[in-house]
Amino acid sequence: MQPSAAQENAGFVFARLEYPGLRDNTYIKNWYTDYPDADNHIVTLLNRLTGIRATSEKVPLAEDIYRYPFIYIVEPAQMNITSEQAALLREYLNRGGFLMLDDIHGDLDLLPVLVLLKRVLLDRDRLVELDISHPIFSSFYNIGEVLQVVNDGLAYCSSWCEQWENGPTGKDPKVFAHYDDDGHMNIILMHNNDIADGWQWLDDPNYPRQLAAFAVKMFVNSIIWTLAH
Repeated sequence: MQPSAAQENAGFVFARLEYPGLRDNTYIKNWYTDYPDADNHIVTLLNRLTGIRATSEKVPLAEDIYRYPFIYIVEPAQMNITSEQAALLREYLNRGGFLMLDDIHGDLDLLPVLVLLKRVLLDRDRLVELDISHPIFSSFYNIGEVLQVVNDGLAYCSSWCEQWENGPTGKDPKVFAHYDDDGHMNIILMHNNDIADGWQWLDDPNYPRQLAAFAVKMFVNSIIWTLAH
């Protein structure tokens, strides 16, 4: 199959995975969370900040995913995929693809994501927590701290509500990674974080600037890391 015109004119395609979910289109938690504003904003900034010619596409969970070196998955706890689709993601990773998993809060979200990864990775589902010394935190921007990016509702009630989701286990932001048998990092998992919300609300003057800045820097660093490795 031939690349699309957008792919031909871009040096990088931000691919958002369009997956079958546990909810229908009346519920916001699914592949389309923060879409399309988050995608449009982050691609605009990627062009502006790095010089990379970028565009965005939503990508069905089919063999076309092999075209994309980097795939973003929001709300992976909502994924409801078949064994064949799990095998497709496994082959994608085996061919050198990279997945970013975002918007995973507390044990309520993390446990089903671990079950999902077990299906995709089989016996190679071990995650490693990354500390700030990992080179991904300095691949373009120097990130000195992992912040917790929250949705706009939490951000606007910061003086009187908890700034995390899904109870006490949703409080501490962490970045996890998965490595293949050759030691190549091929998955990054944003736990207790929702960096796409930082992208979505970039143009809202009431959204905390430090959270939006971290969300952009984390994404740009991840892209640069992926393209360099």
